Amino acid sequence: MTPEVRHSVQNILNLIVLGIDPEAKIDLEKEGDQWRISIESHSKNDLVGDKGEILRSIQHYLRIAIHKHFPLDKSHFLIDINKFRNTRELKIKNQLPDIVRSMVIEQGKTVVLIGLSGYERMIVHQLFSDIRGLSTNSVGADNTRKLLIMPTSEFGSTGMDEALVWDIAKN
Repeated sequence: MTPEVRHSVQNILNLIVLGIDPEAKIDLEKEGDQWRISIESHSKNDLVGDKGEILRSIQHYLRIAIHKHFPLDKSHFLIDINKFRNTRELKIKNQLPDIVRSMVIEQGKTVVLIGLSGYERMIVHQLFSDIRGLSTNSVGADNTRKLLIMPTSEFGSTGMDEALVWDIAKN
C-alpha cells in the first residue's frame, strides 16, 4: 500500500469511525499479503452490527472509495473492529477441525456451516482443501449462503438427514 493510499484509507476511516466514536483507535498493519485494519471502539454494535453486517458495509464502502480513486492499486485489506473477525477466525481454526474430524471423517456426516462471511468461507475452504476424504462446497446466495463439509464417496456419507448445523455466532 503506497503512502497516498494509506493516507486515503486513514482519512475515510476517520470520517466514518470517528464520526460514530470519536475515541476509537485505528491501526493499520501488514499481515502477510494484505493489510489488517484494527479498530478499537466503545460503540461496538454501532460499528459491527449483530452479525458483522455493519463492519462488512464499512469495509465494502472503503474498498469502493479506494479503488475509485486509485484504480491501479491492488492492496488488499481487512477491517476488524473490537477483534470481531479475529475471534471468529480463531473459532474456525481452533474448533472446526475437531468437529470435522469427529463428524465428517469418523461418522460420515455432513457439517453445514451457517452465518459465515465470504472471507470466513474462504478460510474454511483453505483449511480443509488438502484433507483426503473431505469435500467443501458453498451453496445458496447472499445472506443465506452456507458451506457444506462432506465426506467424499470413498468414505461414505450418512446424507443430509443427519447433518450437523454449526452457526459460528452461537458456538
